Amino acid sequence: MTRQRRSRDSSTHRGFPRYSWSGTMPGWIGSFGRAGQEMGAKIRMFEKLEALKARYEELSQQLADPAVIADQEMWRRGMREHAELEEVVQKYEEYEAVRREIEELEALLREETDEELCTMAAEELSAARSAQGELVEALKLLLIPKDPNDEKGVIVEIRGGVGGEESALFAHSLFRMYSM
Repeated sequence: MTRQRRSRDSSTHRGFPRYSWSGTMPGWIGSFGRAGQEMGAKIRMFEKLEALKARYEELSQQLADPAVIADQEMWRRGMREHAELEEVVQKYEEYEAVRREIEELEALLREETDEELCTMAAEELSAARSAQGELVEALKLLLIPKDPNDEKGVIVEIRGGVGGEESALFAHSLFRMYSM
């Protein structure tokens, strides 16, 4: 890994000079490995989810406004975006509820002395952690950007090619499969 020379920027931050790097980052940043990269990706994912939740709440307020309802085009666009965000926001709220439950169970385990109650809390904690992992995976899938062509229609032409009757049978089966 090659480090390029850093150049001193004229601006300062709290009395300390700022440096700008050109080229690759220093070697120690990569020393956190894959775990550091995954943690950074999760932080960015949750920041995006918070922004989507804020947008969803903003849209909910806008759609209740009589001026927006009067403008049918604006209302239709807002409803479409609201519907697209609804599933993501609901999953995120489920995740937040499970996260709060995990925090409460961990606090209970730290403070409680009753063995039976601790055993039940530990079982609930393991179930909540597995549910949290499933919700994170579901949120990752929901955050995948949609293809802009998903809402458009498509025309598919199916016809039997060279091969006679067998190709016609295959084309017929293919047509039945796509038309059901």
